[in-house]
Amino acid sequence: MALTVWGIPSFWRIVGARAVSTAGTMMQVTAAGWYILHQTDSATAVGVLAALTFAPAVVGANVGGWLADKYDAQRLSALLFGLQAIPPIVLGILAWNSDLPIPVLFIGVFLGAIPNALASPVAALVPPLVAPEKLRPQVIAYSSIAYNCGRVVGPVIGAMLVAGLGVGSAFLINGLTYVVVAWAYLTAKLVRKPTQRAGNSELKKYREDVQRGWAFRETRIAFVSSVFFFALVVPIQQLMPTLASDRGEEIGNLGVMLVALALGGVACNPIIVRLIKAGRSHGSLINLGLLIGGPSLMMMGVSTSLAMDMVCLFFIGMAWECLWVASQSSLMLKLPEELTGRIVGLYFSIVTLCIAIGSLLLGMLFDLLGTRAPLIVMGLFVLGYGIAGVVKLRRVRV
Repeated sequence: MALTVWGIPSFWRIVGARAVSTAGTMMQVTAAGWYILHQTDSATAVGVLAALTFAPAVVGANVGGWLADKYDAQRLSALLFGLQAIPPIVLGILAWNSDLPIPVLFIGVFLGAIPNALASPVAALVPPLVAPEKLRPQVIAYSSIAYNCGRVVGPVIGAMLVAGLGVGSAFLINGLTYVVVAWAYLTAKLVRKPTQRAGNSELKKYREDVQRGWAFRETRIAFVSSVFFFALVVPIQQLMPTLASDRGEEIGNLGVMLVALALGGVACNPIIVRLIKAGRSHGSLINLGLLIGGPSLMMMGVSTSLAMDMVCLFFIGMAWECLWVASQSSLMLKLPEELTGRIVGLYFSIVTLCIAIGSLLLGMLFDLLGTRAPLIVMGLFVLGYGIAGVVKLRRVRV
């Protein structure tokens, strides 16, 4: 039996494929955001793009959680990843030799987001099942390494593709990466099959399950903290083209700023793994993410140079990783298994709703007030909630 997850071939296969896919996604994020901003000169339009990207998950992630409880999550993940490949490949072909109309881009991104919304909670349940139970916390933590490595590589390659081959190449390659992920999930060998719930899943039963899940303190901490973070901090990634334009018109500025955000996650992951192994509670790690993210966002609001932007984004990336890994670990490892699919689905729905609304509002604020002042106010709110979370956690321990 493998002593670490790195000795499990199926884990390598899934992690490698997700890294490739994340890199492809970031290529598209870089290309699409830059293209929208330069075609419209509007931060609000960039926010609309982000809202269309995440809006389907408001309903879709919940449906995905229901599907995960009812059907084989492994095969369903492969199917949904395959469907995700179609819209970006079509957009890539359309944009290869001509300008892509903005409405067509919006429609294509929205259609691609639908299977992505369904796949998010389903696919999240599969990687822990490739390893024995005692190694599953490692799977959740180390899987995030693949995500962040893709976020590091993707923007750089995306910027190079746009500069050398045009926007269409980034869309096309992104679509092909989903085919790779579908293959990895379909061929993975699981230690055991995901639990499937027999019988119907009526609304009443769904509400009962959500109420049972909400009764766990870990669920409440993960949900409420994530609302603050993903509504006020994470939209900065979606509006990065606007922030990068403050430092010049080159797409390379956008690439390096996105890389700095991802590098923070890569640097933070080993620290989180050690803290979890040392017995640090998930709630304390969630609060740590808020305490790092709030001040970093405020500093971003007063930054006057690209170098300072990158330092702030590095620490925001660390905060994101800390809160994300701690929240997912808390929900997947602390709740009864029969509730996991639905609660994780609901979590993804709420998180993506926050990103969609936050990105749209942030774009409007950027157009109205400038690109820096709103960050100071939002960072102050995040910091305040982080401090309140620490105080509350200490009272519970006492």
